[in-house]
Amino acid sequence: MPKLLYVINIFRTAAVPNVLLDIYPHIKEKYDLSILSLEKIDENDRLVRECRRIGISLESLNAHRLNLPVTLLRLKSYLKEHQPDLIHSHLGRADILCALCKNRETKLITTFHNVRPGYSVLSQWGYHLTDRIPDLRTSVSKTVQNSWYEDWNLSSPHEVVYNAVATNRLKCSINRNILRAQYGIGEDDFLLLNIGRLTKQKGQNVLVKTMEVLAQRDKRFKLIICGWGALERQLKEKITAHGLEQHIKLLGYVQDVSGLFTAADIFISTPIFEGQSIAVLEAMASKMPIVCTAEASLIEMLDPGKDALFVEKNDPLETADAVTRLASDPTLRLRIANNAYSKYRALHTPQTTARNYLSVYDRLLSVR
Repeated sequence: MPKLLYVINIFRTAAVPNVLLDIYPHIKEKYDLSILSLEKIDENDRLVRECRRIGISLESLNAHRLNLPVTLLRLKSYLKEHQPDLIHSHLGRADILCALCKNRETKLITTFHNVRPGYSVLSQWGYHLTDRIPDLRTSVSKTVQNSWYEDWNLSSPHEVVYNAVATNRLKCSINRNILRAQYGIGEDDFLLLNIGRLTKQKGQNVLVKTMEVLAQRDKRFKLIICGWGALERQLKEKITAHGLEQHIKLLGYVQDVSGLFTAADIFISTPIFEGQSIAVLEAMASKMPIVCTAEASLIEMLDPGKDALFVEKNDPLETADAVTRLASDPTLRLRIANNAYSKYRALHTPQTTARNYLSVYDRLLSVR
């Protein structure tokens, strides 16, 4: 059985590691899979514990993210010792360092998980300088691929493989009303959910302004924002300044979001740019109606008006209007939620993504 190594900057409960574990049951049928984290891993993390439980080989180089020379030397030594047949790397440092460390016999696939502006300038130039080394670069959406190959003029072989989410990790056995009560949400409240890093890219500042409009229309509108990041303090200050403490809850980092999808009524996402949102995929898989900005990758995922209600970027009033429309129309909520779920079933199941990656792996290993 060929040896496949996934390399990632840091393995912890987050979007990319979730995808890797979601497709693992289908990959292991044909490949001896191991995972390597460049940074130190936390043994108490939910996904790390899951790896240990199901027997995935998960190791760490224990390198600091800023110490690139040490990371490079440890990675080169690891690859020399373990001799994988195929490396599949994910995210900037892992992609670039694997390109610099791999030997001629080992095949290398790197995956772009975000559009080019989502990466540091150093990473962008690192990709440019190592462009001829990978055997293939995949992108999680056509939007991502275009941002690198049309806007940045990369020339390496490339194709699109969409991300996946598994529905089994989104199921929650706890009663919906009990979950809502745990978050201080009443049975008659209308709960919006946003999940994502608290960064300018994700656009949570717009959600605060949107909730100011919604709270004036109906006090029952509530919003939970789940995530962590550089904007946390700024968001807290804005929530307080607008008197929205009873309407917006910042939960911070949450490892298991299944209860949130069970408790909420609408998923709302207002990014400025995006690669392919795992949180939106999770909402699709959870049959939750979606309101989101008219951003290229989201339009690629969802048909406007059919699978989700789209709004212009940085427009709190239009966003509030879309939420109000869904809140007042249960039939519309059900229709777009079911349409989005059908799109998920067609393109984003773990079986589909694994099959696409297996096709890539098999093709590369056949060329030796």
